[in-house]
Amino acid sequence: MTHHIRKSDPLFVETIQCTSDFTSFEKKILNEQMSGLMDENARLRDIISRIKNDTEDEQYRTQMEIETLKNLLNNSLREIRTTNSARNEELNRLIIEKINLQEENDKLGDTIKLLSNEVSKLTSELEYNQDMIDVKISEADSFKNEWKKGMHIIVEKDKEICIANKKVLKLQEALDRFRFPDPQYAVERLYEYKDSMYMYSIKSYEEKEILLDYAIQTHDLDVVCTVILYLEYSLNNEKFTNIIENHEDCIKYYLRYLKNNNRDKFKYFCIEFNRFKELGLFMLDTAMEERNIKMKYELLGECIQYFTEHENLLGEYLEDIKEAYKSTMIDLKLVPIPIRVDGWD
Repeated sequence: MTHHIRKSDPLFVETIQCTSDFTSFEKKILNEQMSGLMDENARLRDIISRIKNDTEDEQYRTQMEIETLKNLLNNSLREIRTTNSARNEELNRLIIEKINLQEENDKLGDTIKLLSNEVSKLTSELEYNQDMIDVKISEADSFKNEWKKGMHIIVEKDKEICIANKKVLKLQEALDRFRFPDPQYAVERLYEYKDSMYMYSIKSYEEKEILLDYAIQTHDLDVVCTVILYLEYSLNNEKFTNIIENHEDCIKYYLRYLKNNNRDKFKYFCIEFNRFKELGLFMLDTAMEERNIKMKYELLGECIQYFTEHENLLGEYLEDIKEAYKSTMIDLKLVPIPIRVDGWD
């Protein structure tokens, strides 16, 4: 590409001004150089032109890219503004909510303070009430213990009352029994419980006869003897003998009792009830059981005399008694003295 130097070109003006001071040779050289410079200048201008074109293209592309970036930036800015606007609105809403929440929080704080005061009051009241409850519980426990003691006393008193009532009933029954004597009941009490109290309520002779009949029916020696002793105590000898002698078993029981407990009465009632053989055998047993030889000797002598008087009942025992009597005399070293007894040589 050829570039033409214009007269107004600063380089040309400068070159013209410099040529006036040189010689023609120098001018020639300078012209050559100038020509070379001009070519170089043209080349450089061409390069600059190409660069400028390239730069313009690049600038255009860059401008386009810048425009694109501007558009993108504007779009981004619009989006950012939109987002910021939304965010600002959200932020404003959040700030408003925060303010509202703060107000609510303040209200809640005041409410909490009030509730805290109420809780403190209620706690104090609760502690006071708890103390009162403890006191009441203690009082209740004390009352419960007293109530238990009272109930125990009441139960014991009830038991005592029941026992007393039973005793009263028994006494009433006993009183009724005394007021209206029952020989059969009296014997039942005596037989089952060894209780002779009701027996003493029997007063009439006829009831005592019935009493003795019921006693004999028990076939119990203790019962019969107890009734007989009561009859003996409460009746004269005649009436007592009349009641006894009509009951053979009763005589047998009574004599058995007297034989073991009262020998003198036994002898008396053996004679009273005509129990001569039984009395003789009793005298013989007594004599044979005697340890004292002298006393035995005397008792055997009485037996010989008694058995001789009742030989029709006791004759079969006389020989044995005489032999025992002789043996006792030998033991005492006594001279046998004939005893005037019929039928004894």
